[in-house]
Amino acid sequence: MSGGYISFYNGSSVFSDAELQSALPDFQSQVTNEFNWYWGLSAYLDINGWGSPIIVVDYPGPNDPPNALGYHYIDGNYQQYAIIFAGLCRDYGYSTTGVISHELLEMMADQLVDTVNLYDNGDGTGVIVIQEVCDPCELNLYYEGPNGNIVSDFALPAWWVPGDPNQVDFLGIIPGPFQLASGGYISYQDVTLSGWQQVFGAKAQQDMAKISERIRGQVAALGNPRVDVIRQLQFKGAQEVTQLRRPVAARQGRQAQGRQQAQPQPQISIERRIQPARQAGDVHVVKQQDVPKVAKPGQPPQQGAPQASRQATQQKRGVDHHGMGPKAQTVPATGS
Repeated sequence: MSGGYISFYNGSSVFSDAELQSALPDFQSQVTNEFNWYWGLSAYLDINGWGSPIIVVDYPGPNDPPNALGYHYIDGNYQQYAIIFAGLCRDYGYSTTGVISHELLEMMADQLVDTVNLYDNGDGTGVIVIQEVCDPCELNLYYEGPNGNIVSDFALPAWWVPGDPNQVDFLGIIPGPFQLASGGYISYQDVTLSGWQQVFGAKAQQDMAKISERIRGQVAALGNPRVDVIRQLQFKGAQEVTQLRRPVAARQGRQAQGRQQAQPQPQISIERRIQPARQAGDVHVVKQQDVPKVAKPGQPPQQGAPQASRQATQQKRGVDHHGMGPKAQTVPATGS
């Protein structure tokens, strides 16, 4: 299965084009190797292409959720996109490349932001847990090759299977299903179950039409932040061209005024899969030599069995879970 074609766009003043260029091969390596190994999903990535956009800007705009490091959603045409706020990443002490990796992987695993897991309690109630693959292991990162940029750990399919004895995140840090790494989080909802219903003919069409209308209304109510951000970047580019034509003294005065007025914009609406902005605290970054290895494309599976998975088959989960994974390096919270 394909995760599609994804293109990065950079409109940030705190995360440079050179940093994005450096990170691109590492994002591609993570997607093609580690993520594809466990989730069977891959994607082609580039910069300023025609793929589903991941846009890096400084702060939320009027149609973005406030206090979010980044989020992913679908626009009015059901096309996926993600927006990363590099300014908030810096302000709260997060690695910008780690947040980009977080949203990239979640875009691939939840392409229409509708992937959930329903658990029936057997008493007419249940729990819906959304499939956001990087939330349970938030603040757990690792250095990716070939350029050594920081990327996000991610949960494996087993995390959503209660009682599964196998490894549940790539780095082997989370003890078991439905558990969280330090700093991790998850979103769920308690629901009432009325039982399965089977309908035929005209009634089935009427019921599905009502459901479709509700979903379309929900998507339309959020506007089109993807287009809004692209327009903002186009307007910013036009302003920069105009400023270059002005005398130097006038440009400097305008830039100083802009710095004083630059503030995050208020929220209008929010119904997206967001990564909340909060003080990072201790961030665990696994050294490159300690990252579990997976098979490269074309290698026989047995040659590329992840190290942590082999250890998991040799040790019984429940004694020292953290010993099963690679050694984590705790580093001070810094932005990138």
